[in-house]
Parts: sequence; structure tokens; C-alpha cells
Amino acid sequence: MIRRYRRSLAEVRLETGEVETVYSPGLGQMRGCYKEGAPVMLSESPDPGRKHRLTWELINIDGVWVGVNPITARRVLQESLEQSLLPTFHDYTLEQESSHDKKADLILQGMEHTCFLNTFGVSWGESGSALFPDNSNQRLREQFLTLAEIPKRGHRAVAFFLVQRTDCTVLRIPDNADDADRRAITAAQQAGVEFLVHKADISFDMITLGTQISFELT
Repeated sequence: MIRRYRRSLAEVRLETGEVETVYSPGLGQMRGCYKEGAPVMLSESPDPGRKHRLTWELINIDGVWVGVNPITARRVLQESLEQSLLPTFHDYTLEQESSHDKKADLILQGMEHTCFLNTFGVSWGESGSALFPDNSNQRLREQFLTLAEIPKRGHRAVAFFLVQRTDCTVLRIPDNADDADRRAITAAQQAGVEFLVHKADISFDMITLGTQISFELT
């Protein structure tokens, strides 16, 4: 990593010695997952129309690989559902055409209920705790408030968090989190939204579903 000079762009030095601008998908403050001079791993897009063919996926922070692409959480969840790796969803069928409903990232159909899932990638970690959120924004609050309405209609709502680092054993809300963010997350839990947190298994070849950990709201 040479530098991240815009919210969505970073400059890296490849193994060949070339310097290239790459797409940075993590648009937040990226706390705990940015360090100039640190090794990074990139993916290459086959889309010839993309302005920047490379995407920044991982960075090594003090010996720990950290995933920085929030989209990875949705991909890992969908693959895990397709492979029946999550017993809590065994009685549901994944609805592939879920984009028509903006209430959730993925929708599962059950015999009696529909399950709406929103996915959240987590990259920030300190002293063994993964921390979420890393920046305050209105869209985040709206996601949790929307999920909170779903159990009232008799359906199931799940917030799925993928902690994209291996050095954390619990997910927490940071002490300095915005009060509005904390209220929205807490209100969702009190309304019956389920919080499902898994660490990612990270290797040079892939990022997959790892062990489940707890989310401590207080």
C-alpha cells in the first residue's frame, strides 16, 4: 500500500514494481485496516469496461490479514446458504431474485415465513474485539430501522455480520459510536431482529465462512 488518496481509490505497488491505482470498495474511515507500506491483496475484474481493473480486497495489519471489501459479506453469506452451512436457515429456500425488494440484501422463503437478511462487513478490530460501525451514516441507521419493522409483520429478520479478520472473538459497538447509530441497532434487536456474527476464514485463495461469535450490544 502506497496511499489511499480518495474514498474509493488507492495507490499500490505491484510485485512487478509498477505503481497502479486500484478501486477501494470500503468507503468508511477504514479504522484499523489501513497502513501505508503494508502488504495488500487485490482481485482482478474481467469487465473490460471498468476504469480500474484491480480491487483492493485485503491488507496485512501487524501480521493479520484484514478484508476491506464490504461486498464480501453478502457473497460469503449467499455461498454459505447455497451450501447449507448455516443450520438456522435449513428450512428456507434462497430466493435468487431478491433485488426487487429493498428491505434486504437476501430473501429466504420458508413454509410459513419469509426471512429477510441484511449483510454487514466488519474490518475494524482492537484488543480482540471487532467493532461496528466504523463510521456514522444515515443509510446504516435506515437499514436497521427497516429490519426492525419486519418482525412486526410476522416475518423473520436477520442482520448478518462477517468479521473479516481472524484476531477477534466478539463483536461490539465502539464506546464512541454515534448515539443515533447505537439507538437504531439496539431498537432492531429489541424489535426481534436476529444478530448473526461469523468470523471469516481468510487465505490467499479465498474468503469463506468461519466460526460464529457473539455480538455484545452493551
